[in-house]
Amino acid sequence: MRILFSLLLLLPLYAFPQLNFKKMTISAGGGIAIPHTDITEFNVEPVFNGGFHYNITPFAALGLDAEVGKLSGNYHDMHTFGNKLVAAAVDGRLQMGQFTGLNPTGFSAVLSRLYVGAGIGMIHSNAESGPPDAMEEELRKYKGTDIIAPVFAGANIPLMKELDLEILSLFINYRLNISFTDELDALASSGSTANDYFSTLSVGIRFNFGPKGPYFFGNYR
Repeated sequence: MRILFSLLLLLPLYAFPQLNFKKMTISAGGGIAIPHTDITEFNVEPVFNGGFHYNITPFAALGLDAEVGKLSGNYHDMHTFGNKLVAAAVDGRLQMGQFTGLNPTGFSAVLSRLYVGAGIGMIHSNAESGPPDAMEEELRKYKGTDIIAPVFAGANIPLMKELDLEILSLFINYRLNISFTDELDALASSGSTANDYFSTLSVGIRFNFGPKGPYFFGNYR
């Protein structure tokens, strides 16, 4: 009986703190797209994105992201290209709050809002390139679908909570889309030594919804 009474007294010291969270997230945002191709002088073009994710924990998620936008550039005004693209990828995201614990303070609180992620997906390109004054039949064109591997990093900034549930947040995201084609600028050549890729910088809103799930931190903080 004495041992049982002692265990009951010590139990609160080892209790795991709990954080509730919504199981699903939708997001929408916009920003700029920057090509990294054989034509090194680029234009900054608009891009729009959206996503749906299933939250495994408050800080880890799996889901689908999509981007719609344009890439363009020119080489000394002698050769230009444009690409109207649609890209989609299955990806995973991990926020540093997974490791900083419940109610972090100071630098840990800032760190807890940062996240990283990666995925695999497809990009559909509608690209053409050539001299600015070229006739339609003189342009080099590429329409095709290719594999991309996005890697990204960013920050979630909470905007609205319902008790301990985070409902609405602002995100800032940098995404590098590594492609497996040299045709994003419709200018593949035998002299090229690397595939094309592009990056996007965007801001937007994430909305958490759906059933509520509990998450228990593994150690007390």
